[in-house]
Amino acid sequence: MTYPIYNIFLQTLILIGNTFNVNFELRNENNINEDIFMLIERHYINLDLLNRFKSKSNEKIAQFENIIISNIESFDIPLSSALNSALVAVNKSRLIFGANHWEQILYLGLINGSAFRTYCNNKGYQ
Repeated sequence: MTYPIYNIFLQTLILIGNTFNVNFELRNENNINEDIFMLIERHYINLDLLNRFKSKSNEKIAQFENIIISNIESFDIPLSSALNSALVAVNKSRLIFGANHWEQILYLGLINGSAFRTYCNNKGYQ
């Protein structure tokens, strides 16, 4: 049995002062059957999953920050190297948890976007 491929996206990841504003959205970019996508969408709405992901994001960002900063300080590496290492780990985790696992989507946004880099740079990590 094959399962439809839908996508959870990190809609926004904005740095406001020292706080991140995070929003997730569900999109059907792989053109799965509309009825199936509506079923998935209703599931997310009924369980309020996107808002639940958002509410847990700052905790996950803090954990991610601790890992990145610990690697920078322990191994005397630049921020870019720590983020590259994190990317390898996230890609391995996506194989285990799935490509749409919300935490992995969040981590990819942190790694690939500018908000987390700016945040780290503001704390003195280059």
